[in-house]
Amino acid sequence: MSQSKLIVSIDSIILSHAAPTDCLVLSREVNKSFSTAFAVGQLTAGSLKGPQLLSQNIFTWTNEFQITAWKSYEDGPFAAAVCNSVQIEFQQTTRFIDCAFEPAKPSETQDWTNPPQKTFAIENLEPYFRVGVSQRARPEGLFFPIYTSPDADSLQVRTEIYISDKFALFWLKSPVEAGNAILLPDKSKVHTVIVLGNRPQHVRYGYITPDKPGADEVPGWFQEPVPRILLSISPATLVKTTFQLEIDIDDSILKMGATDKLLCARKVDGMFSSVFDGYSIAPNKGEKQLLSKNSFQWSAERIDTSDHALQPQSESSTFLCGTTRPLRKLS
Repeated sequence: MSQSKLIVSIDSIILSHAAPTDCLVLSREVNKSFSTAFAVGQLTAGSLKGPQLLSQNIFTWTNEFQITAWKSYEDGPFAAAVCNSVQIEFQQTTRFIDCAFEPAKPSETQDWTNPPQKTFAIENLEPYFRVGVSQRARPEGLFFPIYTSPDADSLQVRTEIYISDKFALFWLKSPVEAGNAILLPDKSKVHTVIVLGNRPQHVRYGYITPDKPGADEVPGWFQEPVPRILLSISPATLVKTTFQLEIDIDDSILKMGATDKLLCARKVDGMFSSVFDGYSIAPNKGEKQLLSKNSFQWSAERIDTSDHALQPQSESSTFLCGTTRPLRKLS
């Protein structure tokens, strides 16, 4: 599943001089409209569904969508959902039958009004219902509303939902909750539109020279380079290393103590504080039997920021515990 990442930097002078009600709002274009707050950042932690704004903020989401139906869309907030939600993909259709959505299936029609690669459809929506669309955000993994149809879709046999790759960023002077409608008295000076694909983007809200406004300069949006450490993780750059430790034990030692155990711990912050695997000579329920040959395996993942991504690796070591060969210390 494709993942998108947006880094939003904010000049420190703006964060220190902004009003407590100022907020950053991210909206996705759905059916050619930026109508709903998909993600919200606020100056102070409070009741709004959004993280506290810092000098650098990261928004991440995947192209996973849910469809539901709403009874009303008044004064901004969504009403409570009145039916089930179903996940849906592009070029799929779901039917509304007996106040419920059926599982989405590949559409039987090839006659799409919008580009099918970015569109899905709803059929037979009943009177007075409106379509609600949510998208999965990361790292929470929750679905957040990105759209509610403004008109009664019951007049149409088939309703298409076209989701573009355009996103709008707003700096608003009044708080907005994620999932609410965006009411904009003057959009011209407070927003920018960007096109996001699978590669991350970095934008900054501030002044031409960061933190040094000109005499009559007003804040604006600026494209910035993406920090290397925040480059999107792809299978080619996510390096997984597998480790294997084999420990052989003489049979004479295995016969010495029924309560003896062999434990494996990893040093973290200079301490061996937690055991992540172990074997017992006389195992209780759920424990593993200690044998003459024992194997510990684990893996680690890291981001490769070099120009040439490394391939998955593996490392192994063998240690012997017995009378003929001493156990080497693990450093």
